[in-house]
Amino acid sequence: MEFSSGTNTSVNRSGWPSRGAINGAAVPSLANEANALSSLHCEARRNQAVPIFAFEYDDQLWKVNEDERSFGILGRGGIGSRAIASSC
Repeated sequence: MEFSSGTNTSVNRSGWPSRGAINGAAVPSLANEANALSSLHCEARRNQAVPIFAFEYDDQLWKVNEDERSFGILGRGGIGSRAIASSC
Protein backbone atom coordinates (compact mmCIF):
# COMPACT_ATOMS: atom_id res chain seq x y z
CA MET A 1 0.00 0.00 0.00
CA GLU A 2 1.17 3.52 -0.70
CA PHE A 3 0.20 6.44 1.50
CA SER A 4 0.64 10.17 1.29
CA SER A 5 3.34 11.62 3.48
CA GLY A 6 2.00 12.43 6.94
CA THR A 7 -1.20 10.43 6.50
CA ASN A 8 -2.15 8.13 9.38
CA THR A 9 -4.04 5.05 8.29
CA SER A 10 -5.29 2.04 10.23
CA VAL A 11 -7.35 -1.01 9.41
CA ASN A 12 -10.04 -1.09 12.04
CA ARG A 13 -12.56 -3.56 10.70
CA SER A 14 -11.56 -6.64 8.81
CA GLY A 15 -12.37 -10.30 9.01
CA TRP A 16 -14.54 -13.05 7.65
CA PRO A 17 -17.68 -14.66 8.99
CA SER A 18 -17.60 -18.32 9.98
CA ARG A 19 -21.27 -18.73 9.06
CA GLY A 20 -24.13 -16.83 7.46
CA ALA A 21 -25.44 -16.14 3.98
CA ILE A 22 -23.35 -16.68 0.85
CA ASN A 23 -22.75 -13.43 -1.04
CA GLY A 24 -21.65 -14.27 -4.57
CA ALA A 25 -18.18 -15.80 -4.35
CA ALA A 26 -17.91 -14.87 -0.65
CA VAL A 27 -18.69 -18.04 1.30
CA PRO A 28 -18.73 -17.91 5.10
CA SER A 29 -16.94 -20.89 6.66
CA LEU A 30 -14.40 -21.70 9.35
CA ALA A 31 -11.79 -22.46 6.67
CA ASN A 32 -12.38 -19.16 4.86
CA GLU A 33 -12.30 -17.28 8.17
CA ALA A 34 -8.92 -18.86 9.00
CA ASN A 35 -7.58 -18.01 5.51
CA ALA A 36 -8.72 -14.38 5.81
CA LEU A 37 -7.15 -13.98 9.26
CA SER A 38 -3.92 -15.59 8.08
CA SER A 39 -3.73 -13.23 5.08
CA LEU A 40 -4.43 -10.23 7.28
CA HIS A 41 -1.76 -11.33 9.78
CA CYS A 42 0.85 -11.86 7.07
CA GLU A 43 0.12 -8.48 5.45
CA ALA A 44 0.39 -6.78 8.85
CA ARG A 45 3.80 -8.40 9.37
CA ARG A 46 4.93 -7.39 5.88
CA ASN A 47 3.72 -3.79 6.08
CA GLN A 48 4.01 -2.55 9.66
CA ALA A 49 3.20 1.02 8.63
CA VAL A 50 -0.53 0.24 8.88
CA PRO A 51 -1.79 -0.68 12.36
CA ILE A 52 -4.44 -3.39 12.45
CA PHE A 53 -6.75 -3.85 15.43
CA ALA A 54 -8.33 -7.26 16.00
CA PHE A 55 -11.52 -7.37 18.00
CA GLU A 56 -14.42 -9.67 18.79
CA TYR A 57 -12.73 -12.46 20.69
CA ASP A 58 -15.82 -14.62 20.32
CA ASP A 59 -18.99 -14.51 18.27
CA GLN A 60 -21.40 -11.76 19.30
CA LEU A 61 -24.55 -13.83 19.73
CA TRP A 62 -26.57 -10.82 20.88
CA LYS A 63 -26.49 -9.42 17.33
CA VAL A 64 -29.63 -10.14 15.30
CA ASN A 65 -28.01 -10.72 11.88
CA GLU A 66 -26.25 -14.10 11.57
CA ASP A 67 -23.72 -12.59 9.15
CA GLU A 68 -22.69 -9.89 11.64
CA ARG A 69 -22.50 -12.08 14.74
CA SER A 70 -20.11 -14.73 13.44
CA PHE A 71 -16.82 -12.80 13.26
CA GLY A 72 -15.32 -14.04 16.57
CA ILE A 73 -11.63 -14.85 16.05
CA LEU A 74 -10.33 -16.71 19.09
CA GLY A 75 -13.15 -18.20 21.14
CA ARG A 76 -14.54 -21.05 19.05
CA GLY A 77 -11.95 -23.57 17.95
CA GLY A 78 -8.95 -21.24 18.17
CA ILE A 79 -9.24 -20.11 14.53
CA GLY A 80 -7.36 -16.88 15.21
CA SER A 81 -4.50 -18.53 17.05
CA ARG A 82 -3.99 -21.00 14.16
CA ALA A 83 -4.06 -18.16 11.64
CA ILE A 84 -1.53 -16.16 13.67
CA ALA A 85 0.73 -19.20 13.90
CA SER A 86 0.68 -19.65 10.12
CA SER A 87 3.84 -19.05 8.15
CA CYS A 88 3.91 -15.98 5.96
